[in-house]
Amino acid sequence: MRKNNILIGIIIIFIISISTVMGGNVGTVIIPLSNQSSGGSAGNPFNQNLNTTDNPTFVNLTLIGDLLISKADPTITLNDTGDNNTAAWTRSDATALATMKNTVAKPSASWATSHDGADDVVQLPSLAWNTVLSNNGTISGWFWQNSPGGANQNIWGFTGSGSSYIFMRTGSTNELNGLWGTGGSVSAGTSVFGLDRWVHVALVKNGNNLTIYVNGTLKGNVTTVGTTAGTANAFIGGLTVTTQEMNGKIDDVAVWNRSLTAGEINDLYNSGSGLYLVPTNTFPSSGTLISNSLQGLWLLNEGTGTSTADDSGNARTGTLLQNTTWVDGKVIAPTIDTSALVWSSQDGTNNLEQGIQTFGDSIGRTVIDGRTLRFNIQGVEEMQMDGSGNLILPGNFELQGNQLIDTASLVGTNGLYFDGSNVDSETERKLGIRGITAGTNSYLDFQSAQGSILQVGVIGNLNRAALAFGAFSTRDNTDFMFGTGEDVQLRYGTAQTPDSFLLGLGADSLSMSIVEKADVLFDFAHPLQLNPTMFIHSSNQNTTQWLSLTHNATVGIISTGAGNLVLNPAGNVAILNLQGGTDGCSVKWNSTTGILYC
Repeated sequence: MRKNNILIGIIIIFIISISTVMGGNVGTVIIPLSNQSSGGSAGNPFNQNLNTTDNPTFVNLTLIGDLLISKADPTITLNDTGDNNTAAWTRSDATALATMKNTVAKPSASWATSHDGADDVVQLPSLAWNTVLSNNGTISGWFWQNSPGGANQNIWGFTGSGSSYIFMRTGSTNELNGLWGTGGSVSAGTSVFGLDRWVHVALVKNGNNLTIYVNGTLKGNVTTVGTTAGTANAFIGGLTVTTQEMNGKIDDVAVWNRSLTAGEINDLYNSGSGLYLVPTNTFPSSGTLISNSLQGLWLLNEGTGTSTADDSGNARTGTLLQNTTWVDGKVIAPTIDTSALVWSSQDGTNNLEQGIQTFGDSIGRTVIDGRTLRFNIQGVEEMQMDGSGNLILPGNFELQGNQLIDTASLVGTNGLYFDGSNVDSETERKLGIRGITAGTNSYLDFQSAQGSILQVGVIGNLNRAALAFGAFSTRDNTDFMFGTGEDVQLRYGTAQTPDSFLLGLGADSLSMSIVEKADVLFDFAHPLQLNPTMFIHSSNQNTTQWLSLTHNATVGIISTGAGNLVLNPAGNVAILNLQGGTDGCSVKWNSTTGILYC
C-alpha cells in the first residue's frame, strides 16, 4: 500500500457488539472512520455520523470529543447491569421539556387510620354489600385496640335493612365476634387478643357456615346465618358514622366475594408480619391470584388527605370522616424501584421568562450542599445561608401564608428568638416567642432573658392576654383604647399642669360604673349623661342602688338612685366649706350633739 496524499477514503470498520432495544435483537453497528477528506479533522479522523434506527445499546464504548444525537424527542439511557436500573436524559418537542431522571429505590412504608372511638370512620360507598359479597365472602383486616379496650368496636361494619348486619367487632374481655345477616353471631371466645398491639381478624362466610379467624387461627364457627338486605354505606372503624366506633388503629382491609381457604387466611397473617396485598400476586399457599373475586382493597397507605383508594380495581374509594387521621401502620409495603426526577427545564410562560428550571422530585428529598448557599434573583444575591446555618436576608422580605416553627433545636425549646446584640454567638437574648400547649393552655409566650413577660392566647381555658412578669409601661401621651369604636381612653398626659393621669369617656355614654365583678354582664340601664359621670353600685344587681358624682357645668352634684345620702365621718363632725375661702362660712354638723352651726 503506497503512502501518498491522494484523497482516497480509507474505511476502517469497527464492529461494536450491541443489543438492540427494539425487538430485543443482537446486531452489529458499522461505524465508518475516515481521514480528513471524508469529514474528519487533522489528527482526529474519527468524525462521522452514526445512523441507527433501532435504538442501540452500547457496551464499553469510549468517546472522546463532542457527542451529537440528532433525532426528534431523543433519549439517552444509562443502564446499570448491576441492579438493572437506569438513568435517562430526555428532550421533548412539547414545551421544549428536557429532563434527567434516575431510577431509585422507594423505601418500604406503611400507614394506617387512627380512630378516637367517637365518630372517626372511613366511609365506603353506599352499595348492597350483601350482594357485593354474595353468598360466599371474606372480610379481612388488621386492628389495634387502645387500652382500656371495650366491646362493640367495629373493624368493618355494614347496616342493612330489617335489623340485618355484616360486621367484625370486639366484644367484652378481649373477645372478637362477627355477624352476617339477622342472626347466627360467631364468637372467637374471650381473651383471644391483646390490647395495644396489632391483631389480624378474618370473617369467612361459606353458604350458611360462618367462621372467624384470629391471627391466622380458626377460633369460632356457626352454621346458622341469616340474610342481609338493603343498600347503605359500609364503614371501616365503625358500624355507622356515630355508633360502635373503634378506639385504636386499622390497616389493610380487604373483602372478597369468595370464601378464602384456611391456608389463605394464614397467608394474610404471615406469621404476624402480614401479607402486603398486591392484586396481581398470588396467595403462597394456594397459588390463586389475590385479585380473584376481590371486591375491595383498602391498604390505607396514603398517609395524607381525606380519601383512600380501592386497589381492587372496583373504584370503591373510602372517605376519612370527622377527625380520622393517619398513623404508622402494620403491613409494610415492599421496597420498589421508581423513576425520580432530578431536574427539568422547559419553555417559560411569563413575559421574557428564559425557561422554567426545576430541581428535585416533588415527593422525594432534594439536598443542596455547599459551604454557603446563595440565592440570586436576576443575578443579584437576595438571600444567603452561611456555614453555621444562619439565614441572612440583606434586604426587606415578606412572609405569606402560614409559618410553622416546631423544633427543639432553638435554644432548647420550641420558639423563635431574636438576638439583636450578638447574633453570631447564638445566645438566648433579647426577645423570644414560644408556643405553649399543655392542658387547657394554648398561648404565645413572649420571653426575655429574665423569663416570661406576656402571654397571649388560651390561658386556663379562657382567652386572655396576661402579664406574667414585670409591669406594663407606657410613654407619656400614649393611649390605651377600649371598645370597638375606641370609646374609652386612658392616658398619662403632659398637656396637664402638672402631668396627670386621665380617663376619657366616650360620647356614647359619658359615664363609668364601679360594680361587683360578678355583675359585669348585668345591664344597670344608665341613660346617656350630659357630662362625665361616675356611678358606684351596691353589690346587688339593681338599677337604682347607686351613688353618682358629676358636674353639670354649673354645680357639682352628688346623687343617689335610691335611699338617703349618709355622711358618716369618724370624727363625728362633717364640714362643708360653702365659699371655699378662709373668710367663708363652714357649716358643721356635730353628730353627737345634733347641732348644725357655722
